[in-house]
Amino acid sequence: MTDERRYAVTKTHDVRIPMRDGTHLAANLYRPDGAGPAPAIIVYMPYLKDVPWGYDRLQVHFAARGYACLTVDVRGFGGADGVAAPPNSLSEKQDGRDLNDWIAAQPWCNGTTGMWGISYSGSTSLSAASLRPPSLKAIVPMHGTADEYLGFLHPHGCRPAWWTENSWGP
Repeated sequence: MTDERRYAVTKTHDVRIPMRDGTHLAANLYRPDGAGPAPAIIVYMPYLKDVPWGYDRLQVHFAARGYACLTVDVRGFGGADGVAAPPNSLSEKQDGRDLNDWIAAQPWCNGTTGMWGISYSGSTSLSAASLRPPSLKAIVPMHGTADEYLGFLHPHGCRPAWWTENSWGP
């Protein structure tokens, strides 16, 4: 049996995060009350941070265990400024790098970041990691791909008709 410490969680909506070109991404920040500077866990996605997909519940879970957590809208989606870039584009990768750098420099972060996500948000963790942000120590990309075409729409040179046409088609 372990003695796991739990914290109350404070949620801050619409934290503005500056990118290198002056565009701002928008995030919901979940912080463990009284924990001091903490490692940060990031979900970076186009699925709209304020829609109840279940990310909110999971981010609260991690924050209650001592992590600063952010659910961040990708450029051009939700509360983020700008125009959306193609998946895994250099622009999206650079935003992921800027995002990690900015978070690591905040007084509530101990300088260590991690990223996780499912589907597109799994892919953005791979994209950000490809530029090697110094603070990024771990990623957990679930059902993500570094190449949307070869990894999802045309894997191993085959067209996955059942998935893309029967799931996405309707």
